[in-house]
Amino acid sequence: MRVIISVISIFMFLTGCRPQVEEEVVLGNLDQQTSKLVVTGFLSPQDSVLTVKVSRSAPLGGTFNGSILTNATVMLSDGKTSAKLTYNSKEMYYELSARKLPVKAGSTYTVTVTSTEGQRVQSTCTIPQPVALSAVQLDSAASGGQKQYMVRYQWQDAGDQPHYYLTAGAFQYIKSTASATSWESVPVQFGTQASPADLLSGQTGKVAAMQSADGLISTEPAQTGSGEMNTFSKAFRQAQLTAVLLHIDETYYRFQKAVNLAAATSGNPFAEPVSIPSNIDGGLGCFAGYNRATVRVKLK
Repeated sequence: MRVIISVISIFMFLTGCRPQVEEEVVLGNLDQQTSKLVVTGFLSPQDSVLTVKVSRSAPLGGTFNGSILTNATVMLSDGKTSAKLTYNSKEMYYELSARKLPVKAGSTYTVTVTSTEGQRVQSTCTIPQPVALSAVQLDSAASGGQKQYMVRYQWQDAGDQPHYYLTAGAFQYIKSTASATSWESVPVQFGTQASPADLLSGQTGKVAAMQSADGLISTEPAQTGSGEMNTFSKAFRQAQLTAVLLHIDETYYRFQKAVNLAAATSGNPFAEPVSIPSNIDGGLGCFAGYNRATVRVKLK
C-alpha cells in the first residue's frame, strides 16, 4: 500500500445519517448535550518534549469552534512514575520534559485527562521497538525535460507479527547558480506501509525480510544549452537528504490511514463518510507510540 502523506493540519468532521422516525424531538435539548474531550498525543523515545493536545468536540446541534482546553489536568504515567504536563499557551498543547518521564521501547504509557467540569478520559499506548534504516538510495528518471529523483529506503522488518511504518524525509539543496547562496528544502513524498499485509483491506500474506519504500523529489526543468538533461551535480552545488523511518503502533497506523482517506474525499458530497478511529476511553482522539530512525546523507 502506498498513501501519499502531506499532513499540515487535520480537520475531523463526525457526521451521520439516521432514518426518519415518527417521534417528537425537542430541538432545544440538543445544545444541552455534553461535548466530549478530544485528546491527541504521540510518544517517541527520540523526543525531548512530550506533548498532548486537548480540545472539545461539538455537541449535537451545537457549533464547532475548535475550542482548545487550557485548564485541564493532564497526567502521564509509565505504571511506576506519574508526571503532570503543563500548558504551553504559544503552542497550544500540554508538555513535559522527557527527562522527567523517559519514553522507552516496549514500555506502556497511560494518559489521563480531567477537565475542570469533571470529565475524565484515559488511553494507553505501547512504544514499538526501534527499526534502523539499512540503506538509502537515490535514483533518477527524465520525463519531458524534467528530472525526477527517486529516494529508496530499505530496512529489516521487525518480526513475524504485523508491523507498521511511516516514512518521511526532506531534500535540502543549494542550486548551482552564481546567485544561489542559501539552502532550500522540499519534502520527500512518502506514505504509510503495513506488513506483513494490509489488515484493513483483508489481505494476507508473508512479508519479505527486507522492506522498502520509494519517494519522489521533483525538480525544476534543468536543460543545458545543447538540450541535454543536466546531471545531478550540475543542477545542485550542494545537496543532502534527511531520511526518516517511523516504526508506528497499530493505533497510529489506523488513525493515519483514516485521516488520509478523509482528506482525499474532502469536498466530495457523494463520498462515503470516513469514520476516524479513536482509542480514547470516554472521549475522542488518538494516543499512540512510535520509534523514529533518522539518517542524513550527503548527495553528490
